[in-house]
Amino acid sequence: MVYAKTFNENEAITVYLEDLESGNYFIKMFVDGRTITKRVIKR
Repeated sequence: MVYAKTFNENEAITVYLEDLESGNYFIKMFVDGRTITKRVIKR
């Protein structure tokens, strides 16, 4: 799944995992010129 959108500092990101299988998922974000990767574990 690929999702691209520009957010301002007052917006929140919600990721719905109900339809995804159990496992590890990685969210890559570009913040202030840096790449940040967060791992989400769905059990």
